[in-house]
Amino acid sequence: PNNPVAALTLAQLDGIVGAEGLRSATPVRRWSDAGVTGPLGPQPLAVYGTAVDGVPMLFVRRHVMKNSRKWNPSLKALDSDAAVIAAVARHPAAIGIVRAGAMDRRVRSVPLSAKAGEAATRPEREAIIGGRYPLARTLSLVVDRSHGKTLSPGTDAFIRFTLGADGQSIIANSGTHLPLSPADAARSLEKLQ
Repeated sequence: PNNPVAALTLAQLDGIVGAEGLRSATPVRRWSDAGVTGPLGPQPLAVYGTAVDGVPMLFVRRHVMKNSRKWNPSLKALDSDAAVIAAVARHPAAIGIVRAGAMDRRVRSVPLSAKAGEAATRPEREAIIGGRYPLARTLSLVVDRSHGKTLSPGTDAFIRFTLGADGQSIIANSGTHLPLSPADAARSLEKLQ
């Protein structure tokens, strides 16, 4: 929680977790490379994540590293978000990649921006729902419907329920997913017309 880094860009995060630098030409291997001064600055980053072939890290690879398969060779892959958080909490020069819902008080999330000069946001509920957090993972529902055709009554009813207040409430209370913003739900419902 006391790490002084105020925010990171996706390019800096690529420099931390990646080795190829498709988004960032500069590797970030010491805290000074991320703009940290003082005693922490010259220390090497200890980088933690979960398995690089698991869904969360594949998402990072795709959206941060521009699909590079070359991870930072010092990245330590642990078996769970809880193990990553425990490792980061024990090591003052550590940074970890975990799902936003896994955070606890022993560590803090670092605000991210898509690029330099843009506002950085933490992975908080309203920022994710509002589309301001640059690493929000979405779940899409796609149906096969020919142009000018209607959906089957059951499929139409399911989608309308999911996008409606009751369906969005179930999603919000799931503990693992967030609902759509009201504007996004309304836009999605319009597509059914």
